[in-house]
Amino acid sequence: AEIERLHVQTLVSPNIGEQAECVARLVDIVLAQRDPSITNGVVHRLTAIFAKSSNLLRYHIATALVRIPEGYIQKIQSAEDILKNVEAVSASNDPDGIALAVRMFGILAPIASSPKNAYNAIWISFDSHVAGHFEASLFAIRRVCKFCPAFSQETLRRIGESLTDSAVSKERKLRLLPLLMNTGHSMEMVAQARTLCEKLARDIPTCDVVIAAVVTLTDVTLQSFYGVRAHAKYLRHMIDHEIRDQVRGLCFAMLTRMALQTGSTEFPAD
Repeated sequence: AEIERLHVQTLVSPNIGEQAECVARLVDIVLAQRDPSITNGVVHRLTAIFAKSSNLLRYHIATALVRIPEGYIQKIQSAEDILKNVEAVSASNDPDGIALAVRMFGILAPIASSPKNAYNAIWISFDSHVAGHFEASLFAIRRVCKFCPAFSQETLRRIGESLTDSAVSKERKLRLLPLLMNTGHSMEMVAQARTLCEKLARDIPTCDVVIAAVVTLTDVTLQSFYGVRAHAKYLRHMIDHEIRDQVRGLCFAMLTRMALQTGSTEFPAD
């Protein structure tokens, strides 16, 4: 009854503050109840509102839904209907609405295992020069990569093209590097990420790029546990040959982190 009341109030209230409060309270119910059927019902209702509301209310819906743990989202049953609500906005001519829809695809990543329209919208925003679209795509790519190996493979390909393109600015490359973090679904994919990180560190050996490459590659390795020995060897090589104290200190810290997370300083074979 409370969910229905808040849902109706969100629809009929002329006050955006009151609407936003209702949306937040609906998500509070999801977090408190931890019931898959309640999660399914609330997310379905909120995405239906998202499809037909103002961008300001869409923003509040996205801000509220991102609070729901991925494990809760993963148990949703009516994924197709929910994604269609978001796809309707991503296919519109509203630039701000598209950016919000792309961000929503990232929030709903656990149930977006193979929605072609969603993935197309993310990559269109990635290539877009419209304000807010690139940023929204970065958020979505990071989250979708965690759940979809095929999307991660495409991410490796696209990010690889950008990281090896001399026409792409260093600043943009630094923003793209973290996207590799969740792509380690296989030994081959981790190897691709390793090649890209190490090449970037050689091609642009500035302190900020080398540090970003080392941190990203450490994250990829520890999230997948593929290539642990190879990365430990790389870090030791950097400690022995790097002259900048900041980089050497980081590499030592990453080695320590690996030892703690693997439970061994020997870094067992893959």
